[in-house]
Amino acid sequence: MNRPPISMGKSAAFSVRGSESYGGRRELPLIAPLSHLAAAVIGMLFFGAFAGVALPAAFITPFNPHTLADTHMAVIGWITMSALGASYQLTPVILAAPLVWSKFVRWQFPIYFIGAVTLIFGFWYMRPWYIITGGSLICIAVAHHITVLIVSIIKSPNKPLTAKFILTAFIYLLCVISFGITAGLNLQYGFLGQWTYSFVLTHLTIGVAGWLLTILTGVSYTLIPMFSLTHGHNQKLGEYVLYINTSGVVVFALSTVFAVPWIPYIGMLVLLAGLTLYAYDVWQMYSKRLRKKLEPAQIHAIAGMVYMCVGFPFAMVLIFRARNEPHVFIAAGVIIIVGAFGQHITGYMYKIVPFLVWHTRYGPDAGVKKVPLLKDLLDQRATVAALVLTNIGILTIVFGAFFSQADVVIAGSIVLEIGFIIVGYVIFRVLSHLRLKDIFTA
Repeated sequence: MNRPPISMGKSAAFSVRGSESYGGRRELPLIAPLSHLAAAVIGMLFFGAFAGVALPAAFITPFNPHTLADTHMAVIGWITMSALGASYQLTPVILAAPLVWSKFVRWQFPIYFIGAVTLIFGFWYMRPWYIITGGSLICIAVAHHITVLIVSIIKSPNKPLTAKFILTAFIYLLCVISFGITAGLNLQYGFLGQWTYSFVLTHLTIGVAGWLLTILTGVSYTLIPMFSLTHGHNQKLGEYVLYINTSGVVVFALSTVFAVPWIPYIGMLVLLAGLTLYAYDVWQMYSKRLRKKLEPAQIHAIAGMVYMCVGFPFAMVLIFRARNEPHVFIAAGVIIIVGAFGQHITGYMYKIVPFLVWHTRYGPDAGVKKVPLLKDLLDQRATVAALVLTNIGILTIVFGAFFSQADVVIAGSIVLEIGFIIVGYVIFRVLSHLRLKDIFTA
């Protein structure tokens, strides 16, 4: 595999000097965040590969085993896996302190990975005990992750906004997994009875509006200013976003349990208020940026923001007004999971992974000998191609799902997977710069 052109070490050092603290993992070996991030790319590829089968299958029922398996591949194997890796990288930086119990961190990934594979296998073949076992292993890994974060945040004198979002989000995640294990037990014993649909909808609400939205929002409050060079942004609005969104999630989740007609709409309005405030705050951050030229990574994130602003209201209305039209769930789910969250994850991955690799592989030699520029680690043309193809794929799938056209959904899934393959190529090309000894470097 060809290496990018070599640039002067002094220039390379200058290009990342403002973000040097971001590169430091503060006593964590590189393998801790990197194993999660690399596995997340693989999860993304598998999700795309099976989307052409799994998504049209949901036209009959959204609870089709293949649809459930691929949905959990996206949420557990791709997005959550990315969040786990990114939080191991980001939390020590925003706290300006090392994580506690870092020697146990390397055991989390294999437990989580085995749990995720077991869970997805269980859904694909509808084996309740595989689902329960996989969910339990994931719960153990996430409980460990939350414990490390909670103790680290408590011990740190710094309590930044992003840390509050991350902590809240992982509490949501633990609730989501607990609900999921209960739903798996219900598959075996059927004890929920008529409450099954409401219970699953609560699981979905906390997972999407609670876990995914909160972790993405919190990480964005650090990464957007960092990568767009936005200085002096007041994060007070972010505090309100956290409180409003949390209130909305609680009300919206309760609305799926209690059959009171007006409660869902209150939850929807509260969530939309929080989302609107967050969108305004993101616009402020981008409008104040010093780095005016937008890179593909930032365009991915902006596209994700557009999907979020359009998709959440669309999804909320459709889910409550079209319960007997399963294809609507596919349109809404793809907009939110693949569009809003997936596009953000891809954009942030383009920034996080090169920083990790450059800091570990070339950082010690910067200013001493010739090393690549940070931007040269990414294949820029490939990132543009991936941006175009993934968004064409998303929009095609949404169009096909909304109008119940399975062939269109399959075609969109193929285009989406081609885009994902290019994303995978870009990320693994960056990883190819590492030597074996770099992976275990703290």
